[in-house]
Amino acid sequence: MYKKQISFDFDHCLTFTDVRLVAKQLIKSGDYNVFITTARWPDPMTQLWEPDANNDDLYAIMDEIGLERTKV
Repeated sequence: MYKKQISFDFDHCLTFTDVRLVAKQLIKSGDYNVFITTARWPDPMTQLWEPDANNDDLYAIMDEIGLERTKV
């Protein structure tokens, strides 16, 4: 079965509760391949420019909506 592809920007989009609810519903439906697009660096790279920077908030929201971490 062909699934439609949809992506959500993370900062200032998926960080909003109502957008997360939509994403969660799309994932739960099973009709969509949902991805997150972001300009953030992977964790090891973030610390080159910002000490103590990480993507914990990104991963927490991915866990909340039920999205695999490979979908970034």
